[in-house]
Order: sequence, then structure tokens, then C-alpha cells
Amino acid sequence: MVFPSNHRPSRKNIDFAFVTAVTNQKHRVVPDPNELTETLADDDRVEKIEWSIDHPDDDRSYRIYWNWPELL
Repeated sequence: MVFPSNHRPSRKNIDFAFVTAVTNQKHRVVPDPNELTETLADDDRVEKIEWSIDHPDDDRSYRIYWNWPELL
């Protein structure tokens, strides 16, 4: 995922989760550090993030959520 240069989130504003087809509820996840690749911009905001899951479960959809508090 690559974020637009004028709206890069800070690390604290990024969440990782999965949803299942049965419940469609968001379940927060703390990814293993080996599964994440982050590129930070000069202002310490996330420019790019990649979450690679080694053994994903078939019934789950893995997602990255973020918000831009300055736009709220």
C-alpha cells in the first residue's frame, strides 16, 4: 500500500485486522514484525507499508486500516 504524499498516516494511526465471511466483524491483529515492511518519509510518517502473511487462513480477509486525524 502506498499512501499519497500529502496524506501519509503516522504509525500510531494504522491498524491491522481480519474479517471472516461468517461474522464480517473486524478482529484486530498485531502482525509479526517479520511480516511487515515499512518505508518512512522524512517526516516519520508511513510512505509505504506491506503486510505479508505467511500462512493466511482461507476464511479470512486481511486488511490494513488507517485514518488521517488532520482530515477529521
